[in-house]
Amino acid sequence: MGWINYFKIADTKKLLETTDKWMRRRIRMIYWKQWKRVKTKFAMLQSLRIQKQKAWE
Repeated sequence: MGWINYFKIADTKKLLETTDKWMRRRIRMIYWKQWKRVKTKFAMLQSLRIQKQKAWE
């Protein structure tokens, strides 16, 4: 898609995908560490519309 296919830069696409995966994982970790208590984790997961049973797990 876009400029990546136009210039046929295959390595860049793979690099961007792996960087994106890494960034998303780190952001999830940061939020999880901010929610220090189990009660807070449960409440925040529910606010993100996770089912009650799944949030408690």
